[in-house]
Amino acid sequence: MRLIDAAKTQAVLVGISKYDADESLHDLPAAKTNVDTLEKVLASSTVGINKENITTLHNAGQPQEILKVIKTAAQNASKSLVIYYSGHGILDEDFNLYLSTSESKVEDIFFTGVSIDAINRVIQKERLLVVLILDACFSEKAFEQFRKTNFYVLASSKKNTPSKYPPAEEYSAFTSELINILENGINIRKTELALRDIYLQLEKNLTSKGFPQPRQANTNLVQELIFAKNNSNTVVPSTQLNRNIILPVFYAVAKYRNIQIGTVIENDLDIENPFAEDELSAYFEDDEGDTNYSENLQLTQKANQIVRYFPLFIAEELKRLFAPSPSEQERNLGRINQILRTYFSTMRYICYLLLAELWDEKVKSNIPISSTFQSLFKEIDNPTPSIYLPLIEEVVEIFLQNGKTPYISELTTWKKEFEQDNFKNAYLSLESLYQNWRTQAATWNIEKVEENCLEAENHLTTILEQLAFLAKYELISIRSIRVIKLKNRDANFVHSLNHLFSDTNQSGQIKKEPLNFYTDSHSVCITKQTNLENEILNLSPLFFDKNTYTNNIPSIYFYERKDSITGGYSYRPTFSRDVAAEPLASTSGDIRLLELFEAFKNSLS
Repeated sequence: MRLIDAAKTQAVLVGISKYDADESLHDLPAAKTNVDTLEKVLASSTVGINKENITTLHNAGQPQEILKVIKTAAQNASKSLVIYYSGHGILDEDFNLYLSTSESKVEDIFFTGVSIDAINRVIQKERLLVVLILDACFSEKAFEQFRKTNFYVLASSKKNTPSKYPPAEEYSAFTSELINILENGINIRKTELALRDIYLQLEKNLTSKGFPQPRQANTNLVQELIFAKNNSNTVVPSTQLNRNIILPVFYAVAKYRNIQIGTVIENDLDIENPFAEDELSAYFEDDEGDTNYSENLQLTQKANQIVRYFPLFIAEELKRLFAPSPSEQERNLGRINQILRTYFSTMRYICYLLLAELWDEKVKSNIPISSTFQSLFKEIDNPTPSIYLPLIEEVVEIFLQNGKTPYISELTTWKKEFEQDNFKNAYLSLESLYQNWRTQAATWNIEKVEENCLEAENHLTTILEQLAFLAKYELISIRSIRVIKLKNRDANFVHSLNHLFSDTNQSGQIKKEPLNFYTDSHSVCITKQTNLENEILNLSPLFFDKNTYTNNIPSIYFYERKDSITGGYSYRPTFSRDVAAEPLASTSGDIRLLELFEAFKNSLS
């Protein structure tokens, strides 16, 4: 669904660049250029708001000026309202956020600033889709105060962090990246950008440059609505490069999922082309200028389905493989690196879910642990790719010896088939390639790099084909649990949960499920395709949702290693691989998660 409608959307852009009333508030020249350029972008075909529906305010002196313009725009908007503010954010004594005017005084901010609550009050249409973008210090505080039925708030900084307006730069750090994303697009397999796509790229760009981490909040999945066209000239990835991976893996996944591919007819290349008469058609042209829509579209659609149904932790790496960065659009060292990352993520996922299940069995039935497992498990403080498969084999063997079937029952058969040459050779070859890539890659010539890349592609394909049964299962995160108990009746536990998928249009779908049992309210779990069952597998403490207690939007983390400084355990965010691992399970982080991880280790050691 599109958020923007040219005639039904209104926009208000406010920039406060001059501050004459309080010497402690320095001027922000970038606020003016922020607004002026953003106005052009919003009115362009990229976003598509009618120019006459965009109101800009520069250096408004009184809060009423800003509030009146917002109120009028809200009254005139019949679908959506976009509000952008660039200027100083100020906290009062009670830590409420105010947006400054050119006449604001810090000591009198209650009278001279615009409160978030006041913005709430002047937007009187409850069903209006409201997007509030704040490029101001402490702007995350708006999350606590902005309350509309359908809203999305994008903040340039955390609630205790100032935003950055580099003095010598034309734009602020946050708005510079926002404009860049809207103008130039994102290298993903999409022709349009949802708000969440924009946020994830903003977060990546800003944190990689040392700027404050932006924040987002929303209700009713407004984050999934389409905000802009994707202007990236690599919107359609090098599908032919991935052809030999996509096709066999897609058909392997199709055995476990009822997959339909839009208007594509599998035995007929005559399809309805959604990009006809569109500038995107240029990206399908071959060297002779002919346009092969059919095959490239089918490959891209198949790649999307693979990403849609593989578990999130694997799908995020597949997404990067299928939509490579410009430096990885040929067979080079960067592509080899991404193939290895995809392989390691696959094996880590299986290893971790088996460890989580083994802990459950140890607690419930005191299942005996072998000395071989205990020896391997000692490496859990700093797990390397080489221990994943040995741990997988040993845990499955423990289950078989004790007459138990793993939650993912196909792993039992898969272990027996592992000794077949094709999978075993693929595993050993990728392990060997990883060691060589670390120590010898600098000495490889172009031919050797391409040879190793082709070999890695073939081996990864073999592994993904044989593990396609993973697509049968879904990942969820449990947000909260409400107990409903009637007199003389058994209790029901209503779980508010998120279905987790890598594709933006699905990740974060919230559903309420009444059950006669309960699980952890911060956990990531694996379940069957349809309704939840008693056999839900809780993957704590190796995966968890950091935002369970504070935010509508899932923020899924996986365990990486023990932190040598804090003595706690570090986790890495799934959606933002370039962000450094955080010691979340520690005395300075989440003490409950630390206690959980220690219990997990002690039980299996």
